[in-house]
Amino acid sequence: MINNTNLHNSIITIGNNNTINNQISEEAVDWEMLECEFLNLLHAMPMNSEASNTVRSAFKHTVAKDKGKLFDFIKSHASFFTSSLFHNSASTLLIHFINNLQ
Repeated sequence: MINNTNLHNSIITIGNNNTINNQISEEAVDWEMLECEFLNLLHAMPMNSEASNTVRSAFKHTVAKDKGKLFDFIKSHASFFTSSLFHNSASTLLIHFINNLQ
């Protein structure tokens, strides 16, 4: 069940029992790009705010190149990563990366 209808760049499919899978392979994770994008986003967030703390934690998982922890963290903080604040502050590359997590 989807509680947050603020979905950007989503694929909408009408039908019954449809399944859509988007997967990012190990090779597809550009850690250097993610580090740069999360750092830029961190500078755009209000200092010492919940948003900056969330971005800082995601940045730390990116620097550690821990795909599992990064993906779990993003999924557990989906309310932030689907918020207008995130979508208005993050780059298109970062938004696309997060929207395609599986």
